[in-house]
Amino acid sequence: MNNEITIRLSDEDRALLGAILNELSNLSRGDFAIPQEWKGEKVTVKAEKMREIHKNEPETVKNEPFKQETAPEALQPAAPTVSKADVQKLVVTLASSGKKTEVKDIVTKYAASVSAIPEDKLTEVYEKLQALQ
Repeated sequence: MNNEITIRLSDEDRALLGAILNELSNLSRGDFAIPQEWKGEKVTVKAEKMREIHKNEPETVKNEPFKQETAPEALQPAAPTVSKADVQKLVVTLASSGKKTEVKDIVTKYAASVSAIPEDKLTEVYEKLQALQ
Protein backbone atom coordinates (compact mmCIF):
# COMPACT_ATOMS: atom_id res chain seq x y z
CA MET A 1 0.00 0.00 0.00
CA ASN A 2 1.37 3.37 -1.03
CA ASN A 3 0.72 6.22 1.43
CA GLU A 4 1.96 8.89 -0.93
CA ILE A 5 -0.10 11.75 -2.34
CA THR A 6 1.09 13.88 -5.23
CA ILE A 7 -0.23 17.40 -5.60
CA ARG A 8 0.71 19.46 -8.63
CA LEU A 9 1.06 23.15 -7.82
CA SER A 10 1.76 26.16 -9.97
CA ASP A 11 4.90 28.13 -9.16
CA GLU A 12 2.77 30.81 -7.48
CA ASP A 13 0.92 28.26 -5.32
CA ARG A 14 4.19 26.49 -4.49
CA ALA A 15 5.66 29.80 -3.29
CA LEU A 16 2.55 30.53 -1.23
CA LEU A 17 2.63 27.06 0.33
CA GLY A 18 6.33 27.52 1.10
CA ALA A 19 5.59 30.81 2.86
CA ILE A 20 2.79 29.19 4.89
CA LEU A 21 5.04 26.32 5.93
CA ASN A 22 7.78 28.77 6.88
CA GLU A 23 5.35 30.75 9.06
CA LEU A 24 4.14 27.54 10.72
CA SER A 25 7.73 26.61 11.42
CA ASN A 26 8.28 30.03 13.04
CA LEU A 27 5.18 29.58 15.19
CA SER A 28 6.36 26.21 16.45
CA ARG A 29 9.60 27.85 17.62
CA GLY A 30 7.68 30.60 19.42
CA ASP A 31 8.56 33.24 16.83
CA PHE A 32 5.98 35.36 15.09
CA ALA A 33 6.47 37.04 11.74
CA ILE A 34 5.06 40.54 11.45
CA PRO A 35 4.76 41.95 7.93
CA GLN A 36 6.25 45.40 7.45
CA GLU A 37 4.38 46.57 4.38
CA TRP A 38 6.38 49.74 3.95
CA LYS A 39 9.62 47.75 3.48
CA GLY A 40 8.17 44.66 1.83
CA GLU A 41 9.96 42.38 4.29
CA LYS A 42 9.24 40.59 7.54
CA VAL A 43 10.78 40.77 10.98
CA THR A 44 10.67 38.04 13.59
CA VAL A 45 9.64 38.80 17.16
CA LYS A 46 9.91 36.39 20.07
CA ALA A 47 6.73 35.21 21.84
CA GLU A 48 7.52 37.28 24.96
CA LYS A 49 7.64 40.47 22.90
CA MET A 50 4.32 39.59 21.21
CA ARG A 51 2.73 39.05 24.64
CA GLU A 52 3.99 42.47 25.73
CA ILE A 53 2.69 44.14 22.56
CA HIS A 54 -0.75 42.56 22.95
CA LYS A 55 -1.04 42.57 26.75
CA ASN A 56 -4.06 44.90 26.74
CA GLU A 57 -6.02 42.84 24.23
CA PRO A 58 -8.57 40.31 25.48
CA GLU A 59 -7.26 36.79 25.88
CA THR A 60 -8.59 34.13 23.57
CA VAL A 61 -9.79 30.88 25.08
CA LYS A 62 -7.42 28.05 24.29
CA ASN A 63 -7.74 24.33 24.82
CA GLU A 64 -10.89 24.52 26.92
CA PRO A 65 -13.41 21.75 26.49
CA PHE A 66 -16.50 22.65 24.52
CA LYS A 67 -19.32 23.80 26.78
CA GLN A 68 -22.79 23.27 25.42
CA GLU A 69 -25.06 26.04 26.52
CA THR A 70 -28.78 26.30 26.31
CA ALA A 71 -29.86 28.74 23.66
CA PRO A 72 -31.94 31.71 24.76
CA GLU A 73 -35.68 31.12 24.55
CA ALA A 74 -35.91 33.18 21.39
CA LEU A 75 -33.55 30.70 19.70
CA GLN A 76 -35.17 27.56 21.09
CA PRO A 77 -37.12 25.57 18.53
CA ALA A 78 -40.81 26.19 18.93
CA ALA A 79 -42.86 23.38 20.38
CA PRO A 80 -44.70 21.52 17.64
CA THR A 81 -48.08 23.09 17.10
CA VAL A 82 -51.26 21.05 16.96
CA SER A 83 -53.80 21.98 14.31
CA LYS A 84 -57.53 21.45 14.33
CA ALA A 85 -56.97 18.91 11.56
CA ASP A 86 -54.63 16.94 13.87
CA VAL A 87 -57.25 16.92 16.62
CA GLN A 88 -60.02 15.99 14.17
CA LYS A 89 -57.97 13.10 12.78
CA LEU A 90 -57.33 11.76 16.28
CA VAL A 91 -61.03 12.16 17.18
CA VAL A 92 -62.04 10.07 14.15
CA THR A 93 -59.44 7.41 14.94
CA LEU A 94 -60.50 7.11 18.58
CA ALA A 95 -64.24 7.23 17.82
CA SER A 96 -63.88 4.46 15.25
CA SER A 97 -62.06 2.33 17.83
CA GLY A 98 -65.04 2.46 20.22
CA LYS A 99 -64.10 5.46 22.38
CA LYS A 100 -66.75 7.82 21.02
CA THR A 101 -68.21 8.69 24.46
CA GLU A 102 -64.80 9.45 26.01
CA VAL A 103 -63.80 11.56 23.00
CA LYS A 104 -67.06 13.52 23.12
CA ASP A 105 -66.60 14.19 26.85
CA ILE A 106 -63.12 15.63 26.29
CA VAL A 107 -64.05 17.76 23.27
CA THR A 108 -67.23 19.19 24.83
CA LYS A 109 -65.27 20.40 27.87
CA TYR A 110 -63.65 22.91 25.52
CA ALA A 111 -66.26 23.53 22.79
CA ALA A 112 -69.32 22.13 21.03
CA SER A 113 -67.14 20.71 18.22
CA VAL A 114 -63.49 20.32 17.25
CA SER A 115 -63.76 23.27 14.83
CA ALA A 116 -64.84 25.53 17.74
CA ILE A 117 -61.97 24.64 20.09
CA PRO A 118 -59.84 27.76 20.78
CA GLU A 119 -56.38 27.64 19.14
CA ASP A 120 -54.61 27.97 22.48
CA LYS A 121 -56.37 24.84 23.81
CA LEU A 122 -55.70 22.51 20.86
CA THR A 123 -52.49 21.05 22.29
CA GLU A 124 -54.17 20.40 25.64
CA VAL A 125 -57.14 18.66 23.97
CA TYR A 126 -54.82 16.65 21.72
CA GLU A 127 -52.76 15.42 24.69
CA LYS A 128 -55.91 14.34 26.57
CA LEU A 129 -57.14 12.50 23.49
CA GLN A 130 -53.78 10.79 23.06
CA ALA A 131 -54.05 9.50 26.63
CA LEU A 132 -57.09 7.48 25.48
CA GLN A 133 -55.02 5.47 23.03
